[in-house]
Amino acid sequence: MVRYIQNAPSRSKHEDVPKTIPVTITLDRREVLIQATRDEAPILLPFPIFAPLDYSTAKTPELKLVGIATGSFGADPEAFAKQHGAKEIELKIVNSDAIAFARMVAKIAYGFAHANGQLPQVKNKSALVRAIMLEPNSIGGFVGTLPSPFKKYPGVQHRIFLRETAAPKMLVAEIQLFASAGAPTYVVIIGRLSEDD
Repeated sequence: MVRYIQNAPSRSKHEDVPKTIPVTITLDRREVLIQATRDEAPILLPFPIFAPLDYSTAKTPELKLVGIATGSFGADPEAFAKQHGAKEIELKIVNSDAIAFARMVAKIAYGFAHANGQLPQVKNKSALVRAIMLEPNSIGGFVGTLPSPFKKYPGVQHRIFLRETAAPKMLVAEIQLFASAGAPTYVVIIGRLSEDD
């Protein structure tokens, strides 16, 4: 749905996008489900917020989910609520898998580093791959979230770049999905850099 709203390219030409979107609002302290057209519905997308990374430790802790940030796409949620006489719009998160999300972000980071020819300078690149593929409960040692406030980049769908940390010297990626909505920026440790670089 978000890709449809942002006019992103689609192999299916967005044929599978529903014509109506269920939106739950609160009226007189009771929940009411409205089937809003896709053009008038606010689309709220939850983004996990992970604990910040500790660059100084070599241990690989479990992933810590510390909150959720909501990206808003399409219609303005406040205007939609006001139009329908509601004070609240509810976003119910079902089947949320923070580890799967963190693994996806880590795969993007690793692929971006590979595409930019940066992996040869990383000493322990297999550690991130092992966390992604074999030991997903250790992904928290590689993926974190930059602190808020989350910055918006109008007109930018996704933002990603590589940088080096000073001490210890590591290659990290910063990834912001849906940057135009001000989504959280995720940091991924790709690995330690060789000292001779």
